[in-house]
Amino acid sequence: MIKTLANILTISAIGYAVLASGQTTPEFMLTWKAANYAPPEYQGRVFPASDTRVDVALELIDSGRLADLSGVNVRWYANNSLQKSGAGLKNFTFNADGVRGDQAIRVVINGYRGLALEKTVTIALASPEVVIDGGPNTFRALPYFFNFGDVRKADFTWSANGAEVAGDPNSPDVLLLDTRDLAPGTEISLEATIKNVFRALESASESIRFSTPQ
Repeated sequence: MIKTLANILTISAIGYAVLASGQTTPEFMLTWKAANYAPPEYQGRVFPASDTRVDVALELIDSGRLADLSGVNVRWYANNSLQKSGAGLKNFTFNADGVRGDQAIRVVINGYRGLALEKTVTIALASPEVVIDGGPNTFRALPYFFNFGDVRKADFTWSANGAEVAGDPNSPDVLLLDTRDLAPGTEISLEATIKNVFRALESASESIRFSTPQ
């Protein structure tokens, strides 16, 4: 009888060990999206600039399924500062702090399956940029990572060899440069400056050099 009981306990212990080993640690799935601007044709990641609104979303994957966090406390930190906490809080919005550089976002989950879980993601901070595309007579200034939703909220300034030239009245991001009176091979320094009309300190410039056709 004692031997049989010992066998039962051994089998139970083995069964518990198999069950415990089959439980994997839940995995975090953190996604984020910055609300600043990039041209529609841009296929890369839009990184936030200083003061850009960033939306972060959380899902916890447990054994291949979405975990139910409705009754679980979730805390969100931005750059080591607690920003928000609450039961089932899977979405978080913050404005990028340009003084801090790259943004460290940490989420802490307490109480799910009796576990203390946390995950940190670093979001690189960008600066507004300008790219000049086109040529030899039609050019376009492309803004990247500015804090506006469309180019109608931007002010475009063009200059050629230091002299201001007017962009297209209907599309100020486009410049039609008349070089017919210039000698072939004339070198031109073309510069485009973009300013956010609602943020006086947010601007960027780009310049290119080229020569008129021979």
